[in-house]
Amino acid sequence: MPPAFELTKPTLDVGVVAHDVDGMRAFYGEVLGLELAPSIPVAGGEVAVHRVGTSTVKLWCLETPPPRGDGGVDAAIGYRLLTLMVPDLDGVLARAESAGISGIERTTFGEGTGAVPLAFLSDVDGNALELVGLPGMEPMLQVGLTVGNVERTRKFFVDALGLTPQPEVRFDDPAFGEVVSHSVDFGATVMKYWERGGDLPVQTGPISDRAGIRYVTVHVSSVADAVSTLEKKGVAIAMPPTELGTATIAFVADPDGNWFELIQR
Repeated sequence: MPPAFELTKPTLDVGVVAHDVDGMRAFYGEVLGLELAPSIPVAGGEVAVHRVGTSTVKLWCLETPPPRGDGGVDAAIGYRLLTLMVPDLDGVLARAESAGISGIERTTFGEGTGAVPLAFLSDVDGNALELVGLPGMEPMLQVGLTVGNVERTRKFFVDALGLTPQPEVRFDDPAFGEVVSHSVDFGATVMKYWERGGDLPVQTGPISDRAGIRYVTVHVSSVADAVSTLEKKGVAIAMPPTELGTATIAFVADPDGNWFELIQR
């Protein structure tokens, strides 16, 4: 099935709304060491843009921050995990420990000489992070969602968006327990999703409702065409195409209510 839109940038961006604005600025800039790009003014504050290879983490720093969300993969349905591939994992963890970040879990993916070092921790606001040590490689990111129903989410990604699914991966995670992870390739960005059982609260919807990992940004050739195609496939349109300076943006939502920003420049 062909994709529902044409990407003009191969990777996605991620929007994170801060509760502890000063602490989150310091964490993403100084602890993680992400390069700071020019900020974006928004009503009631600004978005601090941090580069991760060809992606960005867009940190919303509002004068009146929204309430803190529940952190952790098992706490709620929504965007729950930000994975960062970093060239100097030991350096990042040393800075995190110096900054007083506790609860860091070190492990590996795989065994023997091919094992990849991993670390799980939370940022200042409690958002779950997975850090992958890949020396010599350009930084990149992945996004993880806890969903209400994996089959429903798979149909959204594959049938509605036309994305390519990958084989499921099963592993025991020291921080989250047993995980059956599903994923799709969204351009060159991997989006992972899983169910965690129980009646979890739903923490999705409009960006500024609460702090946390709130949305991803997809750069497309035509927002109007993408919205028209997705609407015909029954995808919820959270915000219709809107002119914003030199850009056109819109928001669509997955079956759990997670927001996806479409942007055309």
